Amino acid sequence: MTNVKLFSFIFLVSLILWSQSMAESAKSLLLVIDMQTDILTPGKGGLRLDSSQVQDIILNINHNIHLADSLGIPIAYIQNEWTNPVWIYFAGNICKKGAIGTNFDPRLHISGSLVFHKSVPNSFSNKELLRFIRQHSIDTLFITGMKSEGCVGSTARNSLKQGLKTILVTSAIGSNSVGTLKKNIADLIKKGVKTAPSLKDRPDK
Repeated sequence: MTNVKLFSFIFLVSLILWSQSMAESAKSLLLVIDMQTDILTPGKGGLRLDSSQVQDIILNINHNIHLADSLGIPIAYIQNEWTNPVWIYFAGNICKKGAIGTNFDPRLHISGSLVFHKSVPNSFSNKELLRFIRQHSIDTLFITGMKSEGCVGSTARNSLKQGLKTILVTSAIGSNSVGTLKKNIADLIKKGVKTAPSLKDRPDK
């Protein structure tokens, strides 16, 4: 095989692999759930967040946001705003609709302007999220954010109900404690959720 033919063959194979990668990326969505000031402030409200996790979670989420950008994967941010007095009470009077604490944590990297609001744990309670997913033919949801025993878990279960391949980015999910996080992830795996340490480390299909 001449050098020209060899170069042409390598180029063709690379083009095919690139096209497959881009097609797969276009079908995915990275979801960043509830990375808000009130939720990430240790000791605030009734969330009992393990404060030792916070910095690493923010760094890992930002890392995956940058990965998503490089892979052409859209990023959707979920912003919680409690309106029900019962939820507000059990959350310790935080993340009330209109309060400054509902803003995204300033350490969080924001890429784009795709934000969906919710007032219950399930992110799919905002019908616009599912509409966006269907309109863009998305079949795989990567989930990051807060917390495994609350909004992350609820969203993952409802993602499965929508027929989506649901992947928890385990390095980028917070919880009340490391033990609770492991238990919640194990329970979600039993229901059909997949896991991956990061966006580039996809689980087996």
